[in-house]
Amino acid sequence: MIKTKIEHCNNQLLEEEKTELIQGIVYGSNKDYFNIVDIEAGCRKTRTAEVALAKLATDTDKSAIFVRPNIIDCFESAKKINAIVGKRVAYAYNSESVNKYNMTAVQKDFPNIRILIITHAKYFVLAANRSMRNVFTKNRQVLVIDEFVDDVRKLSLSLMDINSYKKLFLSDMEMETLYLEITCKLENAILTSKEDRSFLIITKDYIFKNINQLLKYIRSNFTEPSLQVRIASTINEYGNTISPALLEQIKTKRQLCNKITELKEFYNQTCLYNQGTLYTTDSRYLPWLLDNNVMLDASGDLQIAYNLNNNLYHLENTPRVLDHSLWTLINVPVNTTTTGKSRIQNYYDIVNQYIEKYDLNDILVVGNQHELFKINVPQEHKAYFGNITGSNKWANLSNVAIIQTPNIDDTDYILKYIHYSKEFISSTLGKWATKSTGRNTLSRYQFKDARFEHIRTLWIAEQTYQAIKRVNRNMNHVTNVLIFMNNPDVIELLQKKLAGCKVKTLEENDFIPQWNKQDKYIKSLQEKSYASKFKQLLAELIEGEHKELEYDSHYGLYTKKAIREYLGIRNPTLFSNKVLAKTDVITFCKVRNINTSGKYIKFAKQQASA
Repeated sequence: MIKTKIEHCNNQLLEEEKTELIQGIVYGSNKDYFNIVDIEAGCRKTRTAEVALAKLATDTDKSAIFVRPNIIDCFESAKKINAIVGKRVAYAYNSESVNKYNMTAVQKDFPNIRILIITHAKYFVLAANRSMRNVFTKNRQVLVIDEFVDDVRKLSLSLMDINSYKKLFLSDMEMETLYLEITCKLENAILTSKEDRSFLIITKDYIFKNINQLLKYIRSNFTEPSLQVRIASTINEYGNTISPALLEQIKTKRQLCNKITELKEFYNQTCLYNQGTLYTTDSRYLPWLLDNNVMLDASGDLQIAYNLNNNLYHLENTPRVLDHSLWTLINVPVNTTTTGKSRIQNYYDIVNQYIEKYDLNDILVVGNQHELFKINVPQEHKAYFGNITGSNKWANLSNVAIIQTPNIDDTDYILKYIHYSKEFISSTLGKWATKSTGRNTLSRYQFKDARFEHIRTLWIAEQTYQAIKRVNRNMNHVTNVLIFMNNPDVIELLQKKLAGCKVKTLEENDFIPQWNKQDKYIKSLQEKSYASKFKQLLAELIEGEHKELEYDSHYGLYTKKAIREYLGIRNPTLFSNKVLAKTDVITFCKVRNINTSGKYIKFAKQQASA
């Protein structure tokens, strides 16, 4: 095994963990579950797995499948494994270069390939295609997956979708009748829903029999050309009342049959209803295993699937080896969801001000792909959520800034919960409700149901952790992690993941909200209230109350910060402009000989000693 010394790391313990990983891949046996190895990010898990697979190919008669996030990763691993062994034992399967004309030749060579390397996407495809999967898995005993494969495939169905396919079958009475019987309950569920959001369990009864019958009719009554003619004529005749884009996706009978088969899924499990659309997941895409199954995932304790299904996923909880005492999490509490940022006038101006405190050539900025052009760092130091997990491109940078909360749609969180927990949720057992706390830049949108909010928190924390750990991979720099996010639960989870790190919260900032009429009214009342409370406090101080606020009793000094915090005003600019600068406040202080200029609020000596 290639040893790599990492600074601020218990390297001896790490080597023991890597040795255990190699042993688990080469000699392990767990056919009924995945063994989740959560060695920390930056500790060379993937390289260790490559060493293990090379050992498996030379020291045993076993064969393996190695699953990596993308094809570039696959080619890289094949090259490294073959270099270790000294001959070709690993092959990266690329579906783009292996077409139907050379597929047979490639598959015939599979028995000669000890380590077959495929992408996450290919693993996902094989999950729903048993016959194809058998070709790839034949005589293979070991499955190693680098990073978790998200197998939640979201399905949606609206009245427009139902109507689009219905119009396709209009000219054939038997197919039309079957289709109407199949979709009747689904259509009724959408039409009769009394809430904007709810859970539905729709009984299947005879439905599956009808779906299978319709599939037979489609296969026998359509040729590929006649299907395309039917689709074109349907779009031409009913284009204003259907979804042409939906039908244009259908290129073959197989694709149409698959769309009809999908309807079974809305009867198989809990459906989500959200403002005119039904949602569920495709249960046909289930994880598949071999005789020995190992998954590498540094953020294992943050992964939703492992939390909900510990029968299929056994998390090792590997001891932490990295010391992050040179790392500081700097949290700027602000709503950085896409909606939240749209309500801030100067969001990117302020973010750039924070970032410019650091060397712009030594910081990675992670956010939404479409907003990064607004950030003043080199293009090569910009990354977006969805393309960064496992990447070493920015390994030598010292600092990182997270400028976006990596949120997904509410339906996606709940579907993940249902998919992995296998729990049926009816309208009587659960409410799909949300709440909003805080206002303006500090607003926060949450699920009322703790189960779903936990899923959201885990998702955001996992995505953020993966982004953070793209930098300082050798742990030899002082690292500042700027996190623009209003979610203390996520910050707490990150602090636990980054053992030994320091956390700072910058409560005061200069973000300016986009005020609507209600906000402006409330703000006005609040500002008036602050001024009134300030005058009341001054009067009480004159009477000798609140001794705990005094900075210097002899000279009658109070720090503005102490006064401001007592009043609950976080922003010093707000305090200066909307309290101290008020005409009635200025008059109040002048009459009582109270000086508010400078750093302190100073009372006349006779008042201070009152």
